[in-house]
Amino acid sequence: MTQQLYSSRKETILQLLNEQGSVSIEVLMKTFNVSHMTVRRDLEMLEREHCLIRVHGGAVKTENLVNQFGFSQRIDKTADEKDRICRKAAEFIHDGDSVFIDCGSTLFRLCGYIKEKKIRIITASLPVLSELLYAPAVSISLLGGKVIPDRRASYGPCTIRQIKEFAADKAFIGTDGLTVKNGLSAYDTQEGDVTSAMCAQSGETFLLCDSSKIGKDSFYIFSPLSAVQHVITDCGASAETIDGIAKAGIKVHVAE
Repeated sequence: MTQQLYSSRKETILQLLNEQGSVSIEVLMKTFNVSHMTVRRDLEMLEREHCLIRVHGGAVKTENLVNQFGFSQRIDKTADEKDRICRKAAEFIHDGDSVFIDCGSTLFRLCGYIKEKKIRIITASLPVLSELLYAPAVSISLLGGKVIPDRRASYGPCTIRQIKEFAADKAFIGTDGLTVKNGLSAYDTQEGDVTSAMCAQSGETFLLCDSSKIGKDSFYIFSPLSAVQHVITDCGASAETIDGIAKAGIKVHVAE
């Protein structure tokens, strides 16, 4: 069983839980055409990640899962920290830059600090498009693909192909988890793949990541830490973790 199939199966379980609130082992066995033991192992793994609670015959979702899905549910989470991070990140964007802007609530907040800059933006995020659409100095290229309504962004093979058509000066990306050992990780495989592709097509990559995500792995590891050159975070991250990131050759910027 490949890691990709395993990750895809877990992603589907999370989506079903988010939509329905609960899911049975029997349904999952039929959905994936796998054994009872395989489903049970998947549920045990997701319970350890605090994404669900196992019950007799299946699982129910947790509040943690509710917070993982949906742009509108994530936009106000740790808002003050995200604003400080974005103000700091905007200092690295200059007139004339071509910039990838990733999807997600943190990256959306970056828009408010770069509206007056003469820059070119490439993004798959509909909120980013909406926020910068009428900024007179900003030129926007919107990436196509399959639009995921809850995430308000486009993902998939089409999106990846279009990213590869650009060569940007900088990429400003997000993540759901960051550790020195495993690098960057996401709850959603498609989201992680888009972020990874942006890193590969940029001259310099800046990871915007509040401290609640540092030192934790999500279930889909999509890029090593070496894929980024800068990490911008808030003062809540431990000194030990920050030191570990810096020792890996990454510049760490703590937003005050």
